[in-house]
Amino acid sequence: MDRIVVRAAKPQEHAKDICNKVYNLRPNEYEIEGGSEDRATVIFKCDDKVQDSKVFLTTDEGAFTGFLYMYPAVNEGKMHTLEEVMDYLKGEEVENIDKEQISSLFHKFADGEVIENEVIAEGVRPTMGKDAEITLHFGTADKKPKIKDGKVDFKNLDNIVMVEKGDILITKKPAIQGSRGRNIKGGEVTPTPAKDIVILPGDGATVNEAGTIFTATTDGYVDFGNKRLGVYQVYMVKGNVDYSTGNIRFNGSVHVKGDVLSGFTIEAEKHILVDGICQDCEIIAKGNVILRTGMKCSGSGLIRAGGSAIIGYAEKAKIYAKESIEIRKYAFNCELFAGVKIDAMNGDGIIAGGLIRAFQDISVKQLGTNGNSKFNVILGMKYYIEFELEKLRREKARIQETIDRVDTALSRFNLTRPKIANHPKIIKMQEVKSSLGDLIVELDTREAKLIKENKAKNPRMKVKNKVFEGVTVMFYNVGAVVKESMDNMVFYYDEKYGEVAWISLKNANALD
Repeated sequence: MDRIVVRAAKPQEHAKDICNKVYNLRPNEYEIEGGSEDRATVIFKCDDKVQDSKVFLTTDEGAFTGFLYMYPAVNEGKMHTLEEVMDYLKGEEVENIDKEQISSLFHKFADGEVIENEVIAEGVRPTMGKDAEITLHFGTADKKPKIKDGKVDFKNLDNIVMVEKGDILITKKPAIQGSRGRNIKGGEVTPTPAKDIVILPGDGATVNEAGTIFTATTDGYVDFGNKRLGVYQVYMVKGNVDYSTGNIRFNGSVHVKGDVLSGFTIEAEKHILVDGICQDCEIIAKGNVILRTGMKCSGSGLIRAGGSAIIGYAEKAKIYAKESIEIRKYAFNCELFAGVKIDAMNGDGIIAGGLIRAFQDISVKQLGTNGNSKFNVILGMKYYIEFELEKLRREKARIQETIDRVDTALSRFNLTRPKIANHPKIIKMQEVKSSLGDLIVELDTREAKLIKENKAKNPRMKVKNKVFEGVTVMFYNVGAVVKESMDNMVFYYDEKYGEVAWISLKNANALD
């Protein structure tokens, strides 16, 4: 064959490509005619060069579609027959061949036309499934819950949401599994399994038989995390906590929509949420305490949280949380004691005055203010273990005093005389002394264990903006006074030199 036909969007360019890459021809060995539309003719000018025709198959990813390529022979080269093309495809183990399409393409090929990228076989693609989806029908106006990988974390109880009995909480679209496919080589292809979302209804929640609609069975607040959905009863105070309500003690959670006036106490087995302002009152919860506005008092206001405390602002308050304390605006002249960390990186983020203690981390935008910067910040020890150690040491001192009194009493007797040494009262005093000595040893062991637990590993304090001159920063029992105001600093304990040190916030990675 002395010429071939090439069809392409840019036929002349593509014809040159074929001559160079498929037929290995030099520019002087061929000539191209036409190319004004989608067709060009290549005329071979190399009578001495003979090449047989070429036929091959390619597939897409996954081998679901087969594409046939056929290049006519050059000069007197051997041309494939239709039977040879079919035998080639059979050898490639191709299924679902479109024989009519191949026959039609072969006639063009036999007439000298280049065949490229023509579909001659198609498999059955797998249909992809669809992951389960859930829609939450509860949320807050200021902060919507976030869903990630089908999981919702409502551990941050600033997102407390109140619902009523019968409210739809969640609707679920079940996962739809896809169907298997088969490629042109006969291989079965299984689609990626669609992911389900497991939701386990707990107290106060139920689900229909289809597992698609989750509903509240009681009034309360929604708790959704770790696959479990529940609605827990809340003691609701629609107004203020004052003489009309008296003190409140409840074995669930308490939600106060108004203020808590001076002199009143709220105690809850679970969580406490106050929308208004707390004055010189006591807020005590075994769970979390959230004051959406804050606490403004004259020094008698107290918060004790067995979990975390989230406070809008605080003035002259005592706040104790076994986990974390989060200050949304500011805390002035307060005692802040956190068993894990203190976070004041939102809003104004100012802490000034009082006494600040956290076990592991303190993060604050501004530490101190003009005229209120002479206060202590302590890290590395748990406040409640310190309290327990103080109590234990007082108990040891009391026991030792008793032992000393027993020794003083025994010293008045001549214990070398058997009659005196074996007197019942003397024996009893000796037994009391021995028992108290054993108790001292037991308390010493307990004290050593608490001391070991009471040292944080690599505690840090980060000040994003400014720390004022005069603030005393302490790690464990080692302190340092800030001599001049500094910006963007991280304070830490230098183990090598046994002292408080600091480094620029931008270089903080060097501490890791």
